Amino acid sequence: MHKRSLLIGVGIGIIIGALLLQLYNLGSDSQKQLNQISDEINNTTSGTVTPQPNTASSNGVEDGASGDLIEPSPSSNSELENGQDTEQEAHTPSSSAAPAVEEQVGPVDPDESLEPPVVADEPAKQYILRVHPGASVNKTAKLLVSYNIIENAASFAAHLKDRETGIRAGFFLVEEGSTDEQIRKLLSGIPLSEKESKNLINVENLTLIE
Repeated sequence: MHKRSLLIGVGIGIIIGALLLQLYNLGSDSQKQLNQISDEINNTTSGTVTPQPNTASSNGVEDGASGDLIEPSPSSNSELENGQDTEQEAHTPSSSAAPAVEEQVGPVDPDESLEPPVVADEPAKQYILRVHPGASVNKTAKLLVSYNIIENAASFAAHLKDRETGIRAGFFLVEEGSTDEQIRKLLSGIPLSEKESKNLINVENLTLIE
């Protein structure tokens, strides 16, 4: 009876021991798996490199390995200044591109636009008239009409007759377009000398009417 109970107790103890061993093995395996997972997580975390911010100062760039400041070279400063100058010139309006100022033109008077341009009158053409002694009034009047000095020979003769004026012989400086009265006074006045008349003909290139 005691042996049977002992055997039963030993069998139960063996079974319990086997179960405990099995549980221990399961726990050990679980712990290993947990450790492996933890190691993989740690390896993954340690393998990821977090980029450090690159701190730059106003005078240079900080080197992450040595901690020294790298001074900018003069060429880079000049290039930067040239770039800034070029940008300022691009935004600065050029004086040559300034808009042209249109001249303001006042209102045009319609009366002024209709007026013809003023042309200076040419001086009347002059001649040297020679009246021979004993020449008739009609002959002299016809000569004056032929050179456009007077308009009508008969009107001039009638004008002399009304004024009871005779003409004198000699040289006279006459001008085209003259009136009958102007020629009457001229031919009844003092004539030019022969020297004066020749001087006017030669120097002034006047035409002699005779």
